[in-house]
Amino acid sequence: MSKREDLLNALATLERVGRLAATGGEPRAALREIVAMVAEQMATPLCSLYLLEPASGSLVLAASTGLHFDPEHPPRLAAHEGLVGLTVEQGAPVAVREASRHPRFKYLPETGEERFASFLGVPVVRGTDTVGCLVVQTEAPRDFQEAETHLLQTVAHQVAGLVYTLFHAVPAVDAVLRGRVEGQRIVGTAAATGVAIGPAAVEAGLLPLHAYQESGVPEVEETRLDVALINARNELDRVAEQLREEVGEEEAALLDMQRLMISEGSFVSTIEARVAAGQNAYRAIRETTLRHYHAFEKLADPYIRQRGADVLEVGTRLLDTLCKGDPVAAAVARDDSVRVAAQIRVTDVLSASEQGVRGFVQGVNTPDSHAVLLARALNLPMVTGVNLTTITEGDRLIVDGTTGTVHINPTPDVEEIYQHDASAVVDGWRPPCAASELPVRLLANVSVQRDLDTAVTHGALGIGLYRTEYAFLLGRDGLGREEEQYRIYTDAVRRFPDHPTTLRTLDLGGDKPFLRLLPVEEANPLLGLRAVRLSLHRPRVLRTQLRAMLRAAAVGPVRILFPMVTTVEELDQLRAEVAGCQVALASEGVAYGTAVPVGVMVEVPAVARAGAALFAKVDFVAIGSNDLVQYTLAVDRQSTTVAALYQPLHPAVLHLIRDTVEAAHALGKPVSLCGELAATPLALPALLALGLDELSVAPTAIPAIWEGLAKLSRAACAPLLDDLLGAPTEAAVVDLLRRAFPALAGDH
Repeated sequence: MSKREDLLNALATLERVGRLAATGGEPRAALREIVAMVAEQMATPLCSLYLLEPASGSLVLAASTGLHFDPEHPPRLAAHEGLVGLTVEQGAPVAVREASRHPRFKYLPETGEERFASFLGVPVVRGTDTVGCLVVQTEAPRDFQEAETHLLQTVAHQVAGLVYTLFHAVPAVDAVLRGRVEGQRIVGTAAATGVAIGPAAVEAGLLPLHAYQESGVPEVEETRLDVALINARNELDRVAEQLREEVGEEEAALLDMQRLMISEGSFVSTIEARVAAGQNAYRAIRETTLRHYHAFEKLADPYIRQRGADVLEVGTRLLDTLCKGDPVAAAVARDDSVRVAAQIRVTDVLSASEQGVRGFVQGVNTPDSHAVLLARALNLPMVTGVNLTTITEGDRLIVDGTTGTVHINPTPDVEEIYQHDASAVVDGWRPPCAASELPVRLLANVSVQRDLDTAVTHGALGIGLYRTEYAFLLGRDGLGREEEQYRIYTDAVRRFPDHPTTLRTLDLGGDKPFLRLLPVEEANPLLGLRAVRLSLHRPRVLRTQLRAMLRAAAVGPVRILFPMVTTVEELDQLRAEVAGCQVALASEGVAYGTAVPVGVMVEVPAVARAGAALFAKVDFVAIGSNDLVQYTLAVDRQSTTVAALYQPLHPAVLHLIRDTVEAAHALGKPVSLCGELAATPLALPALLALGLDELSVAPTAIPAIWEGLAKLSRAACAPLLDDLLGAPTEAAVVDLLRRAFPALAGDH
């Protein structure tokens, strides 16, 4: 690897450590993440952090990637003991090729450190005070490079402030390490709906660490790499076949990019070149994987950026096959556990059932990654964009994939409510009342085939939103063909012969780009060529989709929904395209729907405030609450840094929904709401008070929402409207709803 590449990778690690040190978080998790980052960058199986305890003056092992210890009773060294003590004593780096031969070597038998040979330690210093020692160790004896020492010193400098903040007020280190957050609630991005409850199985770092014995012979390393590549390809083929058999062809296509990456191209050739130049296979794979991943992370295009997850998955698969064993300090999944990781992999999701995993929490915010799409298909709850430093191994978690909420060590009252919701979605659930008795029609949002099955099972009154673009994101090149689209749409229509199937035209661009359709890379894609703007820019793609939708309308009830329409001129163009497709189909003698309802989505404040001119030209209106909240509050809903500002029940949002409903109803047009807000039980009274006619939610959310609606009536909710609209903040809105409807209070 070149010096420039070394520097870039080191800077990426320093940036991550600096960000973590700045945000803090739960102490044990924060320290664990730091040592994992350092081990990852330096490709060492072991990184440990020892802290100087103010009360006793001893050095306490606080976090480690490879040493085994009980955080409740961490190993201790006297300040003068061992190479760690020597580092603190000298206040300078200590590097030893064979640590066990050094006169200051101190063996900690309970930790399993006997397999480690080389030692590099640097003091953690804040001002003039030494507060700890940061250590990396390798299994094979080797000399550490000057650049490695400098990197470790820089990380230690960044960590010092965090360590001081955590411990200067608590003199006993183990008291902090034993600390457990109770009743904490954090908000990420709702990625896959449903509720999962269980202990956290935490995987630190982007890549697992393994015990690898370097041969020291380039030819042997090349052979090991060749065998690992062959085995990894075979394993990938096996996983793809398993996906094909257990889930479907679309989901199996998720692995196409990984298969290509591990067979040819710059990824494999870079690894091979590194090994040929003398680097061992393990380090070559790790460094190439991280280099490629960070390259993806720097890209502006959010869809392409999410493909970095494929890089990590391929790298992990190669490391596993190379080392033929379990990673060092791997996260151990227990029955009914929740897997927590910086990046959830497709294989994590696929193996969830056999490993007893019930849901996922991911640090990286990739709401449309391949793993997320598969989690949706398998009905496994998942939340992304979560600050993982707030979660530690064994914490009891409630993952609400519908609202994007994670409860850490919840109170008994909160868990009881969620236990009820979780049990509601198991096989055998029966609606507590007939659909006709609900105060609003309840429909389903669907993206993939499995969603249709669940929607039918749970009694949805049709499809309120069919996201047609998700087949594009699954990599199905054939979807551009009219016949392929027609087959997909008619399959959905036949599932609901007596209820409408609402087919939304492509909502690509923004946070769901599709490069073959986008003419340019935009600085702000969420405000650029997206949704119907992109469709009108690519009229052939739009006409092919409209033709397939109109043909499906000859099979059963279909509604066509146009996303993010903002002007009457756009709507006129779109309606003209529909009429043109009908004329063309008639001239060809092809059956099609002659009176297909057309609707628009209300996703921007301008349409909500002045939509009457648009509503007069359509048959129905659908509010897309996710984007409406985002554009109203100027908050990127995928950003972890401003997540707290994404407030679906903000009074301004409620006013815009009220304005939309009133304007549409004045013209005799029904209004639906599809988005995370509709799947939030506590929001139901507000939505009924606002006068919505339909709610469309993820199929797995139907049981909980059905049961919530069964407890409500419009008459009971209507008196609350003025107070809700007059509330100054979302917190005030939530408080009103909780006091008025305590049975729903635990769900927000």
